[in-house]
Amino acid sequence: MASEPVSGETLEAVINALRVWLDHLGTVAENAATAAVAARNLLVSKGLVTEEEWDSAVDEVRRQHATLLGMDPEAQVAIDELRRLLGGEGREGGQVGPTR
Repeated sequence: MASEPVSGETLEAVINALRVWLDHLGTVAENAATAAVAARNLLVSKGLVTEEEWDSAVDEVRRQHATLLGMDPEAQVAIDELRRLLGGEGREGGQVGPTR
């Protein structure tokens, strides 16, 4: 079944909605990062954790997140579709992103 072409007005509305949501997510992420730095500073200043322990724990969480994202089939489909639309190669033609 062929899909109907999307009008410029519809595409613009979708892009504007995504822009607003991404701006909101940016604010939420910034607030979370600020809270994490405050927690780190407090815990280190109280001697409950060392800077090295904190940094190691953060690195481990980042590795786990990258692994989970790389295994998420929906994320990979979305990434592959964006690559295709932008003229890049998909996963089969050239490894660019995380592996599944």
